[in-house]
Amino acid sequence: MIFSCGEKQTQPTAQADSLKQSVTEFGKADNTAGNDCHEWLTDSTLSTGAFVRYARQNGKVKIEWGTKNFKRTLKHDYDCATAPFWIPIIAWTTTNHIGLNYSCGSPCWGTIILPINTIDSVIKRMYDFDKELDRNLIAYLDGENYDKLTIENWVTGQKQVVEKKINCESMFWGYCIDSLRIVNDKLYIRWDESAGQKPVKKKIDVIRLDI
Repeated sequence: MIFSCGEKQTQPTAQADSLKQSVTEFGKADNTAGNDCHEWLTDSTLSTGAFVRYARQNGKVKIEWGTKNFKRTLKHDYDCATAPFWIPIIAWTTTNHIGLNYSCGSPCWGTIILPINTIDSVIKRMYDFDKELDRNLIAYLDGENYDKLTIENWVTGQKQVVEKKINCESMFWGYCIDSLRIVNDKLYIRWDESAGQKPVKKKIDVIRLDI
């Protein structure tokens, strides 16, 4: 069994999404904003009518999203002088949520989940490894020291913590996860006990999901 985790930050390049099914990967944005403050950022309108916009003012970028019936704005804004990959961009969409990905150093990445309504809270999670969009599941590192591999349903709040079954020698626990995938009701983890060092010590665990 071979599986691997992809890059955490990518710039959209394909055609705009069609959302013919409930879940789609996001493609190229529909509208291009000409501005010297991170000019590569693009405002986007989905086929569902939802949008994500990058509002620039006084050297800052604010992220707005909504539909024709409402608009919301992330509390955190971004400096025009910041590194481009620090600014969240659309990675995926469903009929009810928009997922933004960003990087923040090495190792550092995260995800922001925007609800397409006026009621639900924005979900922010660090060090995410995989998602099951049909069931609103996300696998990420949780805890004060990011040392708890957690599977969460971000809609219901249900969580399942996976017991660490190796001796991770790295200070950053995520280095000991070689790859991870959620498939149906199981979580497949390939551990790297050597954390990228030689000799390589790897093992695979299959965890049954209870959420």
